[in-house]
Amino acid sequence: MAKSRYIDTICIGAVMIAILIIGAFGMEYSNVGKMRVSGYENRIFDTSKVHTINIAMEDWDNFIKNGSSKKYSNCDLTIDGETFTNVAIRTKGGSSLDEVVSLKSNRYSFKIEFDHNEKGKTYYGLDKLCLNNVIQDNTYMKDYLVYRMMDEYGVKSPLCSFTYITVNGEEFGLYLAVEGLEDGFLRRSYGTDHGKFYKTGGGGKEEDLPGAEMPEGMDGVDSGNWDNMTEEEVTKLFGEDAVDVEAVIRYFVIHNFVGNGDSYTGSMVHNYYLYEKDGKMSMIPWDYNLAFGTLQDQTAGEVINQSIDNPIYQGKLSDRPMFAWIVNNENYKKMYHTYYKDFISRFMASGRVRTESIENQLAGNTGQIDASQLNIQDMGVIGIEGTLLTG
Repeated sequence: MAKSRYIDTICIGAVMIAILIIGAFGMEYSNVGKMRVSGYENRIFDTSKVHTINIAMEDWDNFIKNGSSKKYSNCDLTIDGETFTNVAIRTKGGSSLDEVVSLKSNRYSFKIEFDHNEKGKTYYGLDKLCLNNVIQDNTYMKDYLVYRMMDEYGVKSPLCSFTYITVNGEEFGLYLAVEGLEDGFLRRSYGTDHGKFYKTGGGGKEEDLPGAEMPEGMDGVDSGNWDNMTEEEVTKLFGEDAVDVEAVIRYFVIHNFVGNGDSYTGSMVHNYYLYEKDGKMSMIPWDYNLAFGTLQDQTAGEVINQSIDNPIYQGKLSDRPMFAWIVNNENYKKMYHTYYKDFISRFMASGRVRTESIENQLAGNTGQIDASQLNIQDMGVIGIEGTLLTG
């Protein structure tokens, strides 16, 4: 069982950082595109404290032994002292799950489905809850920070908070609770008259989004291989008439700021979802534990000075039409740069290094920012070394 004698310090630190982050971003954009309801977001996703979750399961050891199978089992879940019976739990993850298996650890990430066994059952409107072990992130903050940045800048994003988990009353560890992308998220973000999710290809292992489908014209096409599509199909799907221009530009401002190679702009072209309504598509962020350059084998200078106009880690810009339409049109490119200036002036005015690089790029300067004093790997890397597993 995972235990930590530093848990009090970790929890207090997490709360203090959360409070500081909220203060740093302020409320300039706190109401941009948001729909607040009196449900789960004010409970498990209250970021002013570290929550508690106890997982009660009779055959926990066997569940962990078969964790790589990702099969659902039944459990009772107690969240902040309130118990919900007969819910479903399974392990989750791609490379992070592989690391848990390789290390012979018990510290998996989990998915909780409240309505798996009983249709319509929710936690105050929430149907799916993800519990992330954050083992590839030494800072414990990257997912949290990016989701908060996205949210504060008007991008529809999963809610998240820190929670300390126990199993059958025994300590298990500090996790990040993340709102699952399901009906609850759609209702909270877009209202009851919401549109549809579309899952993407690109090699990711998390492909169980209920009701997900590919947009018309993309059936059977892996979104990680746009060469299979005709220019007419790409233009139809990702031209200005097919996207929510403001929403997509806001998304890429934050996304390209944090340099996430495990994503749409990375080699696997995954970890995002498309949302569509009335023929307009936008992007929903997902999985930023390897952001800030920690997936790719890059120097700090390469990460800090990464181009905001061509942020593709591997491949061609033309292979990423959801972003290419922005920089291939002077008016949209100007709009993109204007949003970048706005984001930096409001939220990153006191920032250094990456902010300096972007300010130089926006001003047309070609000089590189010296980042030789930084070691990107200190924040965590993909692979066995440097993980935070304690179980």
